[in-house]
Amino acid sequence: MYRIGIIYGANSIKWIKKIKYIMDNCELIFLPFKQYSELEKLYMKHTALLDGVMFSGPTPYLLLKNKLGYFHIPTDYFVLEEHNFYKRLTSILINDKTFRLNRTFCDITTEENKFMGLGDILTEDEFPYVFKNRLENMGQEDLYEKILAHIKYLLHTDKIDLIITGSNNLAKLLDEEEIKHITIHPSADSMVRQLDLLIQNIKLHQLEERQLAVGKVKLVDELNNNHFNYISLNNALLEFNQQFNNLLLINPDKFDFEILITIQSLRDITNNFTSCQLSSYLKNELPFNVKVSWGVNSELNYSRMDALDAMKRVMENNNEENVILKYFGEYIALNEIPTTNSPDFISNKVYQLSDFLGVSSEQFKEILSIKQNIITAKIIAEKLNLTTRSANRLLNKLARKKAVVEITNENYTVGRPERKFQLTIENLIREIDKIN
Repeated sequence: MYRIGIIYGANSIKWIKKIKYIMDNCELIFLPFKQYSELEKLYMKHTALLDGVMFSGPTPYLLLKNKLGYFHIPTDYFVLEEHNFYKRLTSILINDKTFRLNRTFCDITTEENKFMGLGDILTEDEFPYVFKNRLENMGQEDLYEKILAHIKYLLHTDKIDLIITGSNNLAKLLDEEEIKHITIHPSADSMVRQLDLLIQNIKLHQLEERQLAVGKVKLVDELNNNHFNYISLNNALLEFNQQFNNLLLINPDKFDFEILITIQSLRDITNNFTSCQLSSYLKNELPFNVKVSWGVNSELNYSRMDALDAMKRVMENNNEENVILKYFGEYIALNEIPTTNSPDFISNKVYQLSDFLGVSSEQFKEILSIKQNIITAKIIAEKLNLTTRSANRLLNKLARKKAVVEITNENYTVGRPERKFQLTIENLIREIDKIN
């Protein structure tokens, strides 16, 4: 059964929960928000445990997409289908003989949905009024106050008689001002159809994540192309593979190596395509230089060619720290050192890591935010609002789980030195992999 998060504005609870007991092929997790500023935290907190996400409308979806750049899992939003829109318009026309669409403000008809097809049947003079600056103001907390001010102006200048809206945020403000309006939402049947489409995307996404990507590991200099270095590199690859629970299929290729790995596993060891743990590991373990590249495409042969193209770029680049992934034709430079406090890393790992450590996810995020990963009981106490004794107990727990290592402090003269620890996320991940 698929787990789908429904992210919606708190004012939309009445219509959004029409689907609560309808879907029998997935579990719906309802996630309300009050302010747009909550969206990123809400999304990042829950996506690690979800297969997909559906927003209640385009505004929060587009706002978050613009901020994140892309979504980590299949994500979409509910839209009002044209037949539902015209069905309601017909009902209005039947019940109100004086109704004229050009004396209506309507925030449902937008350029993005091609004005619900009205352009095919109405002249410019027959069109309803819209809030043209909606996209420019999207994400601002006072967006709907601005729309309300525009509506008041239209009413004051006797240009409109009725407001038609698809937003509960705007409807709430109109109710408070006692302004006549009609609210139209997607029907339950329409939402079910759109959720079914999201489930199809989830299935495709999961299938794609199980497809194979290709990596190339190459000895850099001709002087390094000797039997001893070849064996050393082979052993290092095997050790890395063992530590990360046999994620890789390693194929020797003359003095180079080809690696086969699922796209999902590649995401894991590259922190969602941001850094390369394999390159970092080889750099620490080997006394000579190697280069790493990755290729991801729709078929294995294409992935292999993309990995070769990426390796060519790596070899032409004088920056030794650079690792390149060619992802469906796009070149992405990866850092060698994992960024353990990046949003991608947190969204993928925070629940697994915090559960393993026996601390809450919020506590673990606070620990990750500590500068330079240097931790003391005093810092922990201040960060998590704990007593010094509780902070020391937590530090001891982290040390037992190998999440931190103690740093020797030789620069003290009098009294008991303050114990200092360093956070070691890579070691922690390895401990979890051993258990799994």
